[in-house]
Amino acid sequence: MYEYSAYFNSIEKELFFDPNGVHGITHTKRVMLLALFLMRYLNIEDKSDIILVLVAALYHDIGRTHNRVDYNHGILSWKKLMQIEVSKLREVDPNDLELAKLLIENHCRLVEFHTLVDEYNINDINRAKLLFNVLRDCDILDRIRIGNLDSLQLYFNKSKELILLAKHLVYKHT
Repeated sequence: MYEYSAYFNSIEKELFFDPNGVHGITHTKRVMLLALFLMRYLNIEDKSDIILVLVAALYHDIGRTHNRVDYNHGILSWKKLMQIEVSKLREVDPNDLELAKLLIENHCRLVEFHTLVDEYNINDINRAKLLFNVLRDCDILDRIRIGNLDSLQLYFNKSKELILLAKHLVYKHT
């Protein structure tokens, strides 16, 4: 955790349309923390995988322009990320930028992984699917903050074991 604390402290409130809102800084921090727990539970220990998911979690909602349902804000988040200079993106392996794009653009879309992966130049499909589902599950877990968590949408059984933690994080930080 200590090794990755810089990611939590690098959130720039100026990047969010509503930094104190439901998709703002506290949501981002919870998604990042849940991702660290889930990756630990899933035995994902490769540093480049952890950094990739943390960076994707860090920027997944910066393209939002409102707090309502929006299945395209991931695409806007990636576009915004490409227009700004952010230090944390430099920590992502250059070979993983296309995977970062896939994660950020699609974390919120109601599509199955296999229907979107062909749109991207991804070398390791299994790794991509694993990391995609980690980010997506952690974002879904934090829907508990708005009373809209559907555990049937979670990909991993281990994610279901994090529901109580997700609830605790929301009540501890609100």
